[in-house]
Amino acid sequence: MKYVILTAMHCDGFCLWDSKAR
Repeated sequence: MKYVILTAMHCDGFCLWDSKAR
């Protein structure tokens, strides 16, 4: 789950909704 945070800060809106889906 913590990896999602790293991705969120690396990505933009795409990872934003992706983290919510997870």
